[in-house]
Amino acid sequence: MKSFFVRLGIAAALLACLPGAVAAADPSYQLIRHFPTVLAVRLPANPNFPVRSLMRANCRWLYRVVKPNGSAIETQKCRLSNEPVLIPEYQGRPPRHRVSYGGGKCIWTSDYWATTEGTDVMASSFRVLVTPRREAFVTSTYPATPLECPQE
Repeated sequence: MKSFFVRLGIAAALLACLPGAVAAADPSYQLIRHFPTVLAVRLPANPNFPVRSLMRANCRWLYRVVKPNGSAIETQKCRLSNEPVLIPEYQGRPPRHRVSYGGGKCIWTSDYWATTEGTDVMASSFRVLVTPRREAFVTSTYPATPLECPQE
């Protein structure tokens, strides 16, 4: 048993000598809670989008994982609210069936950066699932270098 603790101590001492190498291999994690967002509750491919397609949501949490290469994945859970969106004709209703949609770069804006820094950082891809129970789940990905997207 004594030799186990000696080996454990040696291993700990070696790891302490290499903090940069150990830290570089680990991803970093951020968690934010209780923030608002706006989501589509009808498929964006609808020719009238966004008319009667958007709803506000209150997000319970967003978990951001930054990989060692600098890219990131955000996963969030939200609940649709009854608070109206700013443009009345865009106001949607909870879907009767599950709605799932997604897309590529320069469409989805990071709720993490919007909430923590007030900045727009665009995703390279995203996926949204909205349920009839007013729940919404979002996964979005971000490259190590922020995307440069055309201004509309």
